[in-house]
Amino acid sequence: MSEIRATTISDLVGTGPVTLTGQYAQTVRIQFDGTGTISITDSENCSSITDVGNGTTTINFTNAHADANYSFAGSSGDPSNTTVSAAPRSVVPTTSALRKISVTVTGTATDVAYNSMMVSGDLA
Repeated sequence: MSEIRATTISDLVGTGPVTLTGQYAQTVRIQFDGTGTISITDSENCSSITDVGNGTTTINFTNAHADANYSFAGSSGDPSNTTVSAAPRSVVPTTSALRKISVTVTGTATDVAYNSMMVSGDLA
């Protein structure tokens, strides 16, 4: 496998960093089990997760975002519990963390087995 390492990618004439327009990347990705002792199954740019309470988890980023105006999307589900909605919601995000709340179709926060979140934004 090849590996490319660079501090700066220069423009065509070599006078400065290349300007990327329309290039947006996922900055955080996590999948975790939210039941029992919560545990990360797979992640990228996540330093840890914290069990805050019933159905509520804080996802801590390894690298902070430039501001808290990033976009995020996620899902929650449990194959054995048909009352769980794939409707995560969040409290106000910060540059270094995002709180995820998994809720039932009636709006009750609940622990579920399958949780995933993706974040897209500018890193600091």
